[in-house]
Formats: sequence, structure tokens, C-alpha cells
Amino acid sequence: MKIAIFTENAYAGGLDTFLTNLINYWPNDDDELILICNQAHPGLRVIRRNLRRECAVIAHRIPLQWNVMRWTNSLPRVVGKALTVGLRYIFFLSYIPQLHQIFNKICPDRLLIVNGGYPGGETCRAAAIVWAHDVKREKSIHNFHNLAVPVRWWEGFIENRIDAAVERSTKKFLSTSKACAETIRVRPSMSNSSKIGFIYNGTECPPAQTGTPNTLRERLSIPAESPIVSMLGTYEPRKGHRFLLEAFTRVRKAIPEVHLVISGFGHLEEVDQVKDFVDELNLHAAVHVEGFWIDKHELIEESSVVVVSAQAFESFGLTLIEAMSHGVPVVSTRIGGTVEVMNEDEGGFSVDTDDLEGFASSIILLLSDNDLWRKKSSGGYQRYLDHFRIERVSEEYAAAINATSSTEQNSPSK
Repeated sequence: MKIAIFTENAYAGGLDTFLTNLINYWPNDDDELILICNQAHPGLRVIRRNLRRECAVIAHRIPLQWNVMRWTNSLPRVVGKALTVGLRYIFFLSYIPQLHQIFNKICPDRLLIVNGGYPGGETCRAAAIVWAHDVKREKSIHNFHNLAVPVRWWEGFIENRIDAAVERSTKKFLSTSKACAETIRVRPSMSNSSKIGFIYNGTECPPAQTGTPNTLRERLSIPAESPIVSMLGTYEPRKGHRFLLEAFTRVRKAIPEVHLVISGFGHLEEVDQVKDFVDELNLHAAVHVEGFWIDKHELIEESSVVVVSAQAFESFGLTLIEAMSHGVPVVSTRIGGTVEVMNEDEGGFSVDTDDLEGFASSIILLLSDNDLWRKKSSGGYQRYLDHFRIERVSEEYAAAINATSSTEQNSPSK
């Protein structure tokens, strides 16, 4: 069977990890996989590099509104917003014939749409409608990895009709957690849909140790005896960098030798804002604000604690299970899907998003109490084995895609 995986993305990060893991661990060797992605996606090079299973990659050049109209960022906010809203649906209509051409050229049998959020990438919504236009095709699966946002009143007339078309065209809406899946009901056309489900995210087992010396500490000038707290994720403001840095000032007072490493993709202005926070709090000697160059496995292996400090909705928290797979304890804010991942805090601690003292003291506890560290390490690793192995994830997505509309279950995962 020929299966197309369609995505649109403006960030490099967790969605790329999901895609490469899904493809690399796809359970059916006879299936032909094709990844269709916007050529401007900053993570596309990383995806290509990390693919180990044979998979054709089509990097289309469809003009996307967010990419074409970057110049509006320099205009007054009201003017830029008006232009963006005014042209949004003209762009949307332009996607339809171009997507028809792509699908008719490659002629896949099934389609999995992987969207950042909802409505998310506009080509993702258009792809669902275009795909279903051919009545001989099985309806697509629409997978979204971040929360759905409400329809704005001034766009309601058009948005509700697009959503209704997407709902009719889709076999199943799948997200990464129950909390995230349910957010799509804020869209009026989806509020009573019976097609909503979730499949927990997963990650691969860490690579075997090669025995070669670890150079990360040397490159960052971190002494061998200094514990490392790490944060892996994009530099979006919702990830809570300011909250983390303020908590870290408290951690450093208790454990002066500790270092914090922040690694991930971010636009220049986002990274600069985090660097400004570091300078403001006088943490530049102990905080390393890095890009996407650090190997995540190498960083997690060197870390004593991995943190997720999200202050706005977190659909799942892939970093949490990546740390658990290494047996590294985690400290997370309690928001969205992270609650489901952490469960009863087997692998670390979770605190409310406004509990700065609790976040800091949880890190300090793990860095100070070896017995507690080992208990959380063991508990998190077992939770990873029981629930978050990538092989299980790929099998469930394959089953959802291969099912026909008449036989598919209400929820492939739960």
C-alpha cells in the first residue's frame, strides 16, 4: 500500500521527531511511504538526515501565507493583521488545485495528515478536503499535535464551513493525548463529532553507548563534577523560559555548581529574548542558551534532571518520555497532556504552572537525594517501557490508517 504523510510546519522540533520515528518504525515493510512537506520547513533537513527507512520526500513549493507575508511583521500591528486576515482565504483557495496536482501525480492509497495544532497548517485542512473529493479513496486521518483554538467571531461564517468540510472528509481525528484531543470540540463543527480519539506519543530506545568520550561538557565548558539541568524544546514563549530561569536562580543558591542547558529551535527574536532574561537575572555564567545543534541523546545522558516548564497548553510533552527512556528524572509543570504522561509522578515531579518554589525545590530534591533520584529514574524508565515505546505508536497509526471507515473503532488507542 502507498501511504502519503502530509504535513506543514514552520518550526523544527518535536513534530519532526514524531515524523521520523513514525516512519523509521513503520511496522509494514511492504508499505511505500511518501512524506509531503513544505520546502520552507526549517526542520526538513533534519528529517531527511534522520530517516533510516526508505521514504520518498516531496518538498513542495506551494506559496504559504505565513511564509510569503513575513514582510507584514514590519507594519503596524493593526494593518498587518488586517492584511493577513483579508488574504487568508484567497491563499486557502489557491492551495486546492495545487494539492490536487500533487495527489494525482503520486496516487497514494491512504493519507495521514500531521498538523501542528488545529486549524494549524492551512494546507493540512485543504489536503483533507481535496483528498476526499475523490470518492474512491478512503478518508484521511487528521493527526494534530497541539491544542485546537476557538473560531474567532469575525471568521466564523467561513471557518465553520471549512471545518464542516474537513469533518466530513476525515475518517478520524487523532491527537497525542486525551486532553489535547478534546480541545477540538471548541470548534462548532467538531463539537459533537464521534471521530475524535488519541494515540499517546512515543520515542525510540536511546542508542547504545559507543564508548567514545563525551565532548558536550568540553564544548560548553561545564566541569565534569557539575550537575546539568536541561530543557529541550522550541523557544516559543509558551514554553516558560522566564519561569524556568527564575526557578533556576533558586536552584543555584542551593547548589552553586549546577548548570542549565537550554537547547532547541527558535527564531532569532525568541532566542534573544531568552538571552535577555539570562542577563537580567545574572545567570550567564551557569546558563547555556543553545540552538538545535546539540544531540538530544548526548544532552539527556549528561543531565541529572530534565525539565518541562510550559506555561501554556502542552499537548503531550515528548521531552518527558525521552528523558524517561534514558532513566533521567523529570520535573514538569502540570498542564494539558503532561498530566497524563506524568500520571502519579513515577518518573519525577509535576507542579502547577504558578508554583515557582515547588518547581525549584523539586529540582533541588532530585539533585540532592541520590536514593530519590534512583527511585524516580527507575519508575520513569518502567513507565516508558509500559506506555511510550515508539513501536507501539507506529503499530497503532498503521492500524488506524489501514482500517476502513466501516470497521474502524471509536478510538484506536483508548
